[in-house]
Amino acid sequence: MAVNNVLKDKDNKILNPKIPRYENLKYNLIDDANPIKTGRKVNGKDEYVTRCDIGTLPNNTTKNYTLPIKMSEIVPSKDLEIYALSSSGELIPMPRYTGSSYINYYVTSDTSTNVSTLVIVSNSDLSRFTGYFNMYFTYKN
Repeated sequence: MAVNNVLKDKDNKILNPKIPRYENLKYNLIDDANPIKTGRKVNGKDEYVTRCDIGTLPNNTTKNYTLPIKMSEIVPSKDLEIYALSSSGELIPMPRYTGSSYINYYVTSDTSTNVSTLVIVSNSDLSRFTGYFNMYFTYKN
């Protein structure tokens, strides 16, 4: 017997696909690949997401990571989702401040070269962590 995978409501009635509803967006997000559409619209434009592996995080210093996207060509649609993950499974979201230890970040752009850089700042040893980020945006044009 064939399986019919349609969306149904709590009363087992088939949902009208033209009625907005909450559902998981389905896309295959791959580290350091080209941006992909999320399936959402922001101000009438398609929203995209890119995911990047920043590499080993800094030890009581800063780390610069050249973004694969030029900030002058996009409009962010959400805050950056940046986090640190260790091989033992520790997960730290950024920014973070705990007592005398902090991790922070900002994005800077060089208008002469049109290159955008993610700068991660830490006053502690984060070298046991690999950094990752997801950036959601729309293109200006």
